[in-house]
Amino acid sequence: MKQATYNKKKQNLIIFLCWLVYTVAYFGRYSYNSGISVIEEIYGVSHAESGMVATMFFFAYGVGQIVHGLLCKFYKKRQIIAGVLIISAIINLSIFIGVPFVLIKYLWLLNGVVQSVLWSSLVMIIAQSVEEKLKKKAVLVMATTVPVGTALVYGVSALFTFLNNYIIVFLFACVAMSLCAVVWFLLYHNDCAKIEEVVEESSTPKTKVNLSGALIGFLVVISVFAICDNFLKDGIQTWAPTILKEIFSVDNSVSIALSIILPCLGVFGAMLATFLYDRIKDFVVEIGLLFLGTSVLVLFITSLVNTTMWLLFTIVFGLIILLMNAVNNVVTSMVPLYMKKVNAGAIAGVLNGCCYFGSTISSYLLGYVADNSGWQGVFVLFLISAVTVTIIAIGYTVINNLILKRNKSNG
Repeated sequence: MKQATYNKKKQNLIIFLCWLVYTVAYFGRYSYNSGISVIEEIYGVSHAESGMVATMFFFAYGVGQIVHGLLCKFYKKRQIIAGVLIISAIINLSIFIGVPFVLIKYLWLLNGVVQSVLWSSLVMIIAQSVEEKLKKKAVLVMATTVPVGTALVYGVSALFTFLNNYIIVFLFACVAMSLCAVVWFLLYHNDCAKIEEVVEESSTPKTKVNLSGALIGFLVVISVFAICDNFLKDGIQTWAPTILKEIFSVDNSVSIALSIILPCLGVFGAMLATFLYDRIKDFVVEIGLLFLGTSVLVLFITSLVNTTMWLLFTIVFGLIILLMNAVNNVVTSMVPLYMKKVNAGAIAGVLNGCCYFGSTISSYLLGYVADNSGWQGVFVLFLISAVTVTIIAIGYTVINNLILKRNKSNG
């Protein structure tokens, strides 16, 4: 049999580098979304037009996630990850320089293509280089990348908006990703992710793992959950500053600053996800409970629209983001890393790709609905999404338990 030996210092370095890359990448990913209301003013475009740019990114990112999830095992991680950061940096620099708005959606499409390399590659690195007892630590650390990265970019965006020069956020993103690319290239080597192995004689041959019908069914259900999760999470994150501005007449810089609360609360999503899983031990039931809570919060949100309680409105948005970040952590980190005998990179790529299909739908659809039916129509879509997942989770759990009981009685 094979026995792996681990270098704890090397494992911690890899976890840190993966965290750094994915956190900093958010500067190049959300530099546009973080100031979408300002973009609309600068270029004189509608919600639907501005939302189309984010839709182009999310579409390319979602498709790319699936493709790169299947191919990432062949990549030279040192070179390709550094290259991705540099290309995304150049794209952000081009917007800072002042390309016409008509070109931005195509540049953001390319940005989605290149950034889609990252998640599946980083998850594969962790799966190959981190021992089981450190997997939970890796899950918690990587789960903070989304809320921390989002909070940082929205914070920087709010600062530059307050200084009446929001466009500098694109230059900031360029510099941050370029520096991160250098750090990654200097500290990470392609053999870092290879666990040292002591080989002993074994009479047990390797067997090929086949996906069972039950596993495929589980992944299909989780994929649907992933789509609805990011539909809500990125829909709220993208449009929160605009919603606060239009419903409560909050200033641009203030609305962006307030929206930083949302991803900050999301940091606790990873803790909530692991806390619930340690007690429930069932991913579907856990996600169903999180969406049930979201349904209640969305109903509460609708009652605040015609009031002046913008701060309470923002806090409730933050709680929804917390729950959706918990779901995101389950889908993109815990499921790929906790499942045995599967390609973690491929599973992570497919599920994260599904997440960004949800983001793709939300960016344009919510902008279109807001233009034609107002923000109440948007909240109705949020509620339908959350309730749908809750019903699916209940149905899947009931059917799965019936099948298990039948198999047990027959066996």
